[in-house]
Order: sequence, then structure tokens, then C-alpha cells
Amino acid sequence: NSTLTGDERAAALISYSTGSELIVKNCSTTGCGIKAVGGAGGLIGYTAATTTISNSKVENTEVEATEIRGEGKAAVAGAVIGTVQGATTFTNVTVSNNAVKNHNAQGDLSTYNDKVGRIVSPGTLTEN
Repeated sequence: NSTLTGDERAAALISYSTGSELIVKNCSTTGCGIKAVGGAGGLIGYTAATTTISNSKVENTEVEATEIRGEGKAAVAGAVIGTVQGATTFTNVTVSNNAVKNHNAQGDLSTYNDKVGRIVSPGTLTEN
């Protein structure tokens, strides 16, 4: 149970990753409040790395991207990852009872799915 706030990105584990490979195993975020002006995630705020997350969960957590940016731009939050820009694989990754909030110039945004805020090129998401 923690509250995390970031100027550009925030997450319980890693706010930003651009390395070649990121592996997350057996991690959980429970009962946290995570808020960033830019992107936010329950485990990872933004990843451009080849990312593998396994046997991990986010539950009872509020994740929010607060900045309302210009036309066509958005601050994005996701329960597990805010923004995916690398090849990302989930194996046994679960989410439950989370609140994810995103904002842009036109109002609130929906997320890509219940785990990821958005996927930007050349990012991919595979769920096993």
C-alpha cells in the first residue's frame, strides 16, 4: 500500500525502460495509488525494451495519467503497463479490482485492454 507520483512517468516497479531486454517475474502491486503527469503503470510506466512479464499481478490499485495534452496526444495509464513500444509478452499476468484513468484534450480515454494503456509502433503484445 503505497502512493507514487511522477512528473512524467510513474510505476510501482519501473517508470521507464529502453534497454534491450526487461524481464519481470513474480512481482505484484497491491493497494497502491500511482499517478503521473505523463504515463503510468501498475508495474511499468513505459517500455521500449523487449519485455517479458510472468507470474505477476496488479490488484486493488488506482493508476492515473493526469495531464491533458494537446490535440491527438494523450497521457496514458494501464493497470500493468502504461505504454508498450517493444515486443512484450505476458505469461500468467492477472489484474483485479483496479481503477485506470486516462485523460486527453477531448476528455477521458479508454485503454487498449484491461492490462495495457496503449501500444505504439513498433510495439506488440502477446498474452500466454
